[in-house]
Amino acid sequence: MTRLRALGVDALRLDAGPAGAPALWRALSAHARPTGRVVADVLRVAEVAALPGEDVNDDIYPQEARLEDAFSLSKGCYIGQEVVAKIDTYGGLNKRLCALRVSHDDPVSAGTRLFRQDPESGEWRDLGVVTSWAYSFEDDTGRVLAYLKRRHQAPGTVFRLGEGPATAEVVVGTDDEA
Repeated sequence: MTRLRALGVDALRLDAGPAGAPALWRALSAHARPTGRVVADVLRVAEVAALPGEDVNDDIYPQEARLEDAFSLSKGCYIGQEVVAKIDTYGGLNKRLCALRVSHDDPVSAGTRLFRQDPESGEWRDLGVVTSWAYSFEDDTGRVLAYLKRRHQAPGTVFRLGEGPATAEVVVGTDDEA
């Protein structure tokens, strides 16, 4: 048994080996009901926990995806260490994974853009992209994970969702407006 974090919450990894897996499954199933991807998405979106392949790809730095626990700054050299260390030392992230409450509970597709109107020019600016959606029992509506550009991540910031009229409001962002 190994303690770990999974889907943004404390978890246990049980390994009974190939021969013991059926018995372990029977024992667990007698006391708990298996869940699926929907429940996993509800938990991880609530915890702002990035899912590789969905919220994280080769273009995302670990700090942008809130994966500070996924790397070490004190271990020896590894691929990407220099960039990760520079970001840790100097900051300068251009985007960060945030959670936003959606004004409706209909699913929102990955890739949906987030816009804000510039108060001076009146132009709509593309400032983020949705990566995941799940229903939020806490909000009683939909919630998305999205990468938002720096200076637009403060809780309470409202975006137009796609071509509108739906909106999305930052509920877990960063107060760092630098």
